[in-house]
Amino acid sequence: MQQPRTIALLVATLLHVASAHPCDAEAMKACPFDGGKALGVCLNDPSKHEEKVEISAECADFMKLHETCSAEFAGGTCGGAALTHD
Repeated sequence: MQQPRTIALLVATLLHVASAHPCDAEAMKACPFDGGKALGVCLNDPSKHEEKVEISAECADFMKLHETCSAEFAGGTCGGAALTHD
């Protein structure tokens, strides 16, 4: 009976890894206590970083996308989804 539990745990772990966004590595080091819009503010301001990090090109592009689409992330269908896995 242990096998189904192990498979479920493996699937959950893989789904979590697959759902990561391009700024996860930077967020975990620089801004571990921020999420959503606050994460973008923190990542864009090195003085707010808990640990010094270099922002990857993928993360910079992801942040730029969220800045460009900030109105969409402010409400409606995407409200509250800024800089999240969604």
